[in-house]
Amino acid sequence: MIDTEHANANTIEISCGAIVFRTTLNNNKEVLLIRHTGSSYWSFPKGHAKPHEGYKHAAIREVQEETGIHINIECDFEDVVSYPVGINREKQVFYFLAVDRKHQITKNTDEEIASVLWINVNEAEKKLNFSNDKNVFNHALEYVKKHKELF
Repeated sequence: MIDTEHANANTIEISCGAIVFRTTLNNNKEVLLIRHTGSSYWSFPKGHAKPHEGYKHAAIREVQEETGIHINIECDFEDVVSYPVGINREKQVFYFLAVDRKHQITKNTDEEIASVLWINVNEAEKKLNFSNDKNVFNHALEYVKKHKELF
């Protein structure tokens, strides 16, 4: 559930992103990861929501800006990750689930992103560095396994 009561507080930073899955032409299941410039960690595309921008719209925009992929959010999956980002500051990241059905070519369109990678879902958890990312990935993977029509 989205915490709209605290979304505008000075101490909470809101970001939105998506866990993007696809099935390859060889029937392999993959998930989209990014690596930020100057960093060695892999994560999911996400970024700050603009003022008065809906969270789903922000996630769609951020995925497109960071990877060049146009997504649609077709289901009700939502997960929220919170963590401290400084003294008296917290970041809340709202994740949604999307499926790339067009087999789009990723192209880095954001100077903040060093690499974009489609990786087999069986390898993804090992590539992710942070426990929050691993948890949201596993929640998303459980969701798509229960909703086979999505993926």
